[in-house]
Amino acid sequence: MFSKPAGFGDAVGRLRKNISHFGRNYLLVGLSVTALCVVFNPRSVVTLAFLGLMWLFVLLFNMPLRLGQRDFSVREQVLGASGVTFLAVFVFSSVLSTFIYGMTLSAGIVGLHGSFREPEQPLFGDEPGAGGGAPVGVAAAGAGGLQAAAVMGVLQGAMGNLMNSITGSGGQQGQPQPATVGGPSNV
Repeated sequence: MFSKPAGFGDAVGRLRKNISHFGRNYLLVGLSVTALCVVFNPRSVVTLAFLGLMWLFVLLFNMPLRLGQRDFSVREQVLGASGVTFLAVFVFSSVLSTFIYGMTLSAGIVGLHGSFREPEQPLFGDEPGAGGGAPVGVAAAGAGGLQAAAVMGVLQGAMGNLMNSITGSGGQQGQPQPATVGGPSNV
C-alpha cells in the first residue's frame, strides 16, 4: 500500500493519481488542519470573531449609522468594514500567517500521503472507456462542474442581494414580486 517512490517522476505521478482519487478527502484534511491552526491561535480567533460581529452588524442592520454628527450610509459602512478587514487580516494581526501555516502544513500532509501511497490498479471494467460509460475523469469533472455551477449561482445571488442593499434598489423597479402561498385565489 505504502512504498518509497522510485524517483521524483514516480512521486509526482502517484500524487496526481491519488489527488484524482482522494481529492475530496484531501480537501477535508486541508480545511480541518487549517481550521485547527486558527482555533489553536487565540489572537486569530478573537480577531476573526470581532470581524464577524462587525460584518454581521453592517449587513444585518441595513440602515445608516450615526457617529457623532455624521450619518454613514450602508455603502460607506461596507467600504469602511472592508478597509478594517483588510488592515486586521494583513497588517495588524497574525491571521494571514496562521492561514498560510495551516495551508502549508496541509499541503505537506497531502503531499506525503499522495506520493508514498501506491495508486490502486483499476478493476476489470473500470478502465476509462471500457464498458459503455464515461471515463472516470469525465464523470468526476461533470459532477464537479454541476457542483461548481450551483455554488456560483448561490454566490451570484448573494452578491446581487448585497449590491441591491448597498445601492438601495431592492426590487422596486419592475422586477417580478414573489408569489404568495396560501393567499386568496382567483378561481
